[in-house]
Amino acid sequence: AVLKSELLKHTHRLNRKSMADASEPLLPAKAKDVSGGLLHSHLPLDVRKQWYAIALSDDLPEAKAGKVGAAAAGPMSTSLLGDPLVLWRDLSGKAFCVADKCPHRSAPLSLGKVNGDTGHVECIYHGWQIDGGSGKVVDIP
Repeated sequence: AVLKSELLKHTHRLNRKSMADASEPLLPAKAKDVSGGLLHSHLPLDVRKQWYAIALSDDLPEAKAGKVGAAAAGPMSTSLLGDPLVLWRDLSGKAFCVADKCPHRSAPLSLGKVNGDTGHVECIYHGWQIDGGSGKVVDIP
């Protein structure tokens, strides 16, 4: 059984070393938590570098070709592990997800629209457009 002090030691080692630099296992192979629950040591400890289902495909709004401004489709807002995210589809129907924060004034991109001419998410504040594939600003009006 792994005691709390051993878990803390392993956690401290995580903070000192990157996982790539760790030369010894972070947790014993068959460790048990002090509460009696099995620790799944085969699972990665860095939960931010994993894939998660965050929305159903049918829930993502379709972009409206030719529609801009108030007539355009709105993106979808969600969060994962405390990080706000914005999801939308471009004109071809491809789904995208980026941080829900405009790089200009930090306004939530989810309050904006999906530009019907470009398929990019457009900030409500000043109209900056963000490309879903790269996450970069592609148009500043």
